[in-house]
Amino acid sequence: MPSFPTTRLAPLALASILCLASVVGAVPVRGHAASIECAKAATAVEQAICAERPLTRLDADVNREFSRLLQDYSLAAGSAGSPVVLALRQSQRVWLGERDACGADAACLGREYRRRLATFARRPDQATSPIDPYVGTFGDLNTDPTVTLGMMRGAGDEVLAMIDVVGIAASCRVVGIGRLDPGRHLTISVEPAPGREAALLVEAIPDGVLVRASVAAATACGRVNLAGEYPRQGLGKFGPVVPEGGRRFELQTDFGAMTLVIESDGRTVSGFYPDYRGQVVGTLSADGRSIAGDWFQPQGEAPCNQLNHGTAHWGRLLFTSPEKPQSGDLMTGYWSYCEARPTRQWNGRFDVVP
Repeated sequence: MPSFPTTRLAPLALASILCLASVVGAVPVRGHAASIECAKAATAVEQAICAERPLTRLDADVNREFSRLLQDYSLAAGSAGSPVVLALRQSQRVWLGERDACGADAACLGREYRRRLATFARRPDQATSPIDPYVGTFGDLNTDPTVTLGMMRGAGDEVLAMIDVVGIAASCRVVGIGRLDPGRHLTISVEPAPGREAALLVEAIPDGVLVRASVAAATACGRVNLAGEYPRQGLGKFGPVVPEGGRRFELQTDFGAMTLVIESDGRTVSGFYPDYRGQVVGTLSADGRSIAGDWFQPQGEAPCNQLNHGTAHWGRLLFTSPEKPQSGDLMTGYWSYCEARPTRQWNGRFDVVP
């Protein structure tokens, strides 16, 4: 696999990397490789996955996304053994049992992997559930600070919540487990705020959720009150979720691995570079040779003086490649901080093409 120099200043702050490592260093998570060692595949499920390259890639995707979520929840909760992290692990064990029930059925395995990735992307499960109105990403990206409430399905009817407060001056994150009460309202016990008194009471409303917060939970992010109405955002993607009819490309770049997805309309492009928990959005040119758009990520070294995509850490990008790239072809790229013209290099090489 080709490698690229990483001596250039990456968008993510070194302090953030060190902070993350201090909390999750004790968390036993795998890297970006597939979770199944195909050389040692023993069960019918493992052998079926290793026999099909698309399934092997899906297995790696699920493992990578699960590892990322473990890191994010552990850091926010302040402990790898917190209730919300244990609930995330339990939800993965439940899903693994459902995956293994497929046996050697490749089509069934593919459906289960895509279903799990959809869960990680905060989409409702294919099976209707009373928690469906609460699954998704909620919040207004045009405020400062931006408060975003992200909720994904856990085991059974549990909801795993992540509340991000992002502002020009400061940001914070809290997490929690949500459970339905008899009136089908959601009660989220917030971590790391201690005690049952730290709770968010969430009610489904048309096109969003209404949050009522106890005093302890309301101030879990300092002076930012977490109570209020949160409109539902569009179906978000954090990771390699490929829509029906879309195309997916894997690259190795100056800033690590990257997945680029061309949507079914043939023009809209989304991407994910996991080493910095970052995303890209853009538009493919009419000749199919360039992508112009934005990159954005939770943290970085040079925050902008305005928010975009719900974060102060964003900038412009321009990627250029052959019209129909093949494995091994080069991508030439440039990026910038904020609204400046892209001049910093972000090059890559195509690894896997459809």
